[in-house]
Amino acid sequence: MSVNDPDMQPLPDFTVRTNARAKHVRLRLTLDDGLVVVVPKGFNRAGIPAIVRSKRSWIRRTTERLQAQQDERPGTRDLLPALIMLPGIGRSVVVEYRRTAAGTVSTREHQRGKVVVSGPCDRVPVVQAALRRRIVQIAKRELEPVVWALAQTHRFVVRRVGVRTQRTRWASCSGCGTVTLNAKLLFLPSALVRHVILHELCHTVHLDHSPRFWRLLAHYDPDYRTNDRNLRSAGRHVPAWF
Repeated sequence: MSVNDPDMQPLPDFTVRTNARAKHVRLRLTLDDGLVVVVPKGFNRAGIPAIVRSKRSWIRRTTERLQAQQDERPGTRDLLPALIMLPGIGRSVVVEYRRTAAGTVSTREHQRGKVVVSGPCDRVPVVQAALRRRIVQIAKRELEPVVWALAQTHRFVVRRVGVRTQRTRWASCSGCGTVTLNAKLLFLPSALVRHVILHELCHTVHLDHSPRFWRLLAHYDPDYRTNDRNLRSAGRHVPAWF
């Protein structure tokens, strides 16, 4: 074998996660988590390196695409934004920075369209963390009522709604009827936000991706195929500072 033989080259780093609901092995690649191999419960992990090796070309192409998207993300250069666009709810937020002698960074909403950041504003990572917490609060206030309203309109049974930041999912639904949204949805187009919410509401009826589930989703979201396709690259809408 030559030194250029793919089988002689080291495998890329990856982590393995078991998903009891998975039926097949699948690879997921993000800039935050890197390469993740998702396997069904009881899968023989000895075969994973061969699977990763067979997907080298896809891994290389996907890595290049994600890095290009990262470079194009809004806010890559603006580490502390002066204006935060929230298309998911059709709003924008002006951010005002007030450097004070306080030892901690705090944020408050002066109005619904303005957030004031106070404290040591030169501590960029700390300020970014404070802004993220504020965005989560806004997401709770704005998105949770949307879930309840859609659930009531379409007669879905929801036990609880929550919002937090998730690394790999836009939303989730538990078996007991708890719908959890990702605060990052605020940065996505409103059509995708509605699609994600309807997707999770349909999981309160079918907690899988069976044909019955997709038929139900199609009933409430006729454009679900287009929306689902657009959702795959929606991470580019999330600003780098978040």
